[in-house]
Amino acid sequence: MVSKSLTFNGPQGMHARPAGALVKKAKEFESKIELVYNGNSFNAKAITKLLSAGIKSGAEITVTADGPDEEKALESVSEFISNIVD
Repeated sequence: MVSKSLTFNGPQGMHARPAGALVKKAKEFESKIELVYNGNSFNAKAITKLLSAGIKSGAEITVTADGPDEEKALESVSEFISNIVD
């Protein structure tokens, strides 16, 4: 398992549009991908889980990936999250 901490900078927090795009990105990988926020883990491949997380703009989150393509998954999903602007 690999992980990376970063700041979520989406100005409106995690809402339907970025959550849907993130789910689409996460589903490109075989690995299990989760976001950890406020001590809770949320499946990055399930939009309802991401929306229930309540991630606000400026929040510190950790992305974890576990599986055969975990390194690539972590890099790609982390970069995607870092570039969310809406």
